[in-house]
Amino acid sequence: MIFVHPKQRFYSKVNLPNDHGCMLWFGAKDSWGYGHLNIYKKETKAHRLSYEIYFGAIPKGFYVCHTCDTPACVAPTHLFLGTPKDNSQDCLSKGRFKNSQGELNGASKLDLKSVMEVIDLLKHGYSQTEIADIHGVTNTNIGYIHNNKSWAHVPRDLKPNGNKGEINGRAKLTVEKVIGIKKLLSLGESCPSIAKKHSVSKECISKIKQNINWRHVK
Repeated sequence: MIFVHPKQRFYSKVNLPNDHGCMLWFGAKDSWGYGHLNIYKKETKAHRLSYEIYFGAIPKGFYVCHTCDTPACVAPTHLFLGTPKDNSQDCLSKGRFKNSQGELNGASKLDLKSVMEVIDLLKHGYSQTEIADIHGVTNTNIGYIHNNKSWAHVPRDLKPNGNKGEINGRAKLTVEKVIGIKKLLSLGESCPSIAKKHSVSKECISKIKQNINWRHVK
């Protein structure tokens, strides 16, 4: 097998600068339009590789941002370093979120604050199912956030705040109610009966019974 240096592979997928000075990547791209390639069996973003080729190593915890707001651009003169917070603020100030992103999408059930809380709960070790129940969304919604497939602009280095369960007032249950539910379960009352009393699904009560949800409440 012939070894091809990463720089050679990189330049083989880059167009010459256009009228705006953008050097566009015409290789593989992700769903957000960013170029990527495998380097030493590890997927690498094309614009990050471009920055490293021209300017050196990227400090830990920093993003490589675009001045041109063109994800496929790898022109070194259009790239700059920023923290996750810098990147989010840059996105907000320029209004360059896709229509399907975040709370700009009218169909979104979560806002920025809620997503930050979701990330916080994930860092505390809560299951996707449990978080979905807390926020009244599907497991799939939480999975997309967890895997950075939605709300990717929200920084993932949030500090844990220790809030659980009823963190934003949207949960249908509170700690007090869950304590009562667990007491009723211990007395042998059925899940459907308890669910009817609290206007939640029997699956919700079943997950509490199985210690899948609200496991921090004793």
